[in-house]
Amino acid sequence: MELSNGYLINCISLVRNSNKHKTSKKLLALKKIHSVTLLKSFFGVASGIMILLSCASSEKNKKKESVNVSYEVAKGYFVKNTVSIHQPTSVIVANKEALDSILGMAATIGANGKPTDFDFSREYGIVFIYPETDSSVVLNPGILALRADTARLSVSIDLGVKQTYRIVPFLLLKVTGTAPTYVVRESNQ
Repeated sequence: MELSNGYLINCISLVRNSNKHKTSKKLLALKKIHSVTLLKSFFGVASGIMILLSCASSEKNKKKESVNVSYEVAKGYFVKNTVSIHQPTSVIVANKEALDSILGMAATIGANGKPTDFDFSREYGIVFIYPETDSSVVLNPGILALRADTARLSVSIDLGVKQTYRIVPFLLLKVTGTAPTYVVRESNQ
């Protein structure tokens, strides 16, 4: 009897231990599920924040995108002989002193003989100067795009035949707005 009682007691304790083990396994599984759910929630919130931040960044980048700007090609000027360049150069002209230091006025007789006038309180100029040459040169302005503090000007340069005299080809563009700090030139040369 003692053997069978002892055996019964051992079986009952085994069943109890087995139930405790099953319960602890269930608790562990519940804890894992809770941890996974918490982790998923955390990643969900983090993903949402990242999406919001990327949208805000996207809005900032839209503000930094280039915007095409209209301009007028100014007439009635020439490059002063005190200006010496060795490669095509673009310059921002934000005031009358800057304009006068690079260009002179070349008024001619007739209705269209007056040089283009600038109001530097609301306009600025961009001068594109080609180096002195004895060939005919045609400069054709293309797109002028602004992005932040930089203007990007495309210019096509068509070289012609040799001449018996030398010239300094240039373009002067009149643009309404606030002058950017930099100008970048894109050309076919």
